[in-house]
Amino acid sequence: MTFLAPLMLAAAAAIAVPIILHLFRRRDYRVHAFPALRYLQRTTRERARIVRLRQLLLLAVRVALIALLVLAGARLVLPLGGGDQPPAGIVLVLDNGLTSGQVVDDRRILDHLLDRAHAALDRTGDDDRIWILAAGEPWSPAWPLNRHEARVRLGEIEPVATRADLPRSVARARALLEAGAPSLREILVLSDLH
Repeated sequence: MTFLAPLMLAAAAAIAVPIILHLFRRRDYRVHAFPALRYLQRTTRERARIVRLRQLLLLAVRVALIALLVLAGARLVLPLGGGDQPPAGIVLVLDNGLTSGQVVDDRRILDHLLDRAHAALDRTGDDDRIWILAAGEPWSPAWPLNRHEARVRLGEIEPVATRADLPRSVARARALLEAGAPSLREILVLSDLH
């Protein structure tokens, strides 16, 4: 169990509000026993039990609602399936077009994009299928790789002297995933958008 926004758990203190209101609510009624109403006392006691039960159920619903809102705000993430996730199909579309050779911060734009691609590979599993598509060379072959093979393929990508064709590469990525990927599919486009 992981919380993506653990500071939101401080809002759990709001659970105390309906409890305090329930315990300290004002009771403005007074009991007057009239001789003619003595026969109704038994019915009144039974009715009071039902009303108390309803109030406790309403309190439980209010507390549960606030707890769910707090957990949603804290962005609770539960591992499913015993911690193992099913294999995924991931296509990394890397923009190695003409502009990727430009130097920014003493490094090529392509090098910055490759850093992000390696960070994405760090989050992949051992059973995931990974395709690498160079958008500047959309005709180059692509086949499913494991994480290690994908890193080797990323090391081979260099800037080309043509414009990157991102729409064509994304369409090809979709076709690759539909043809040979498991049910979990993801396309990551890494580009400087020039």
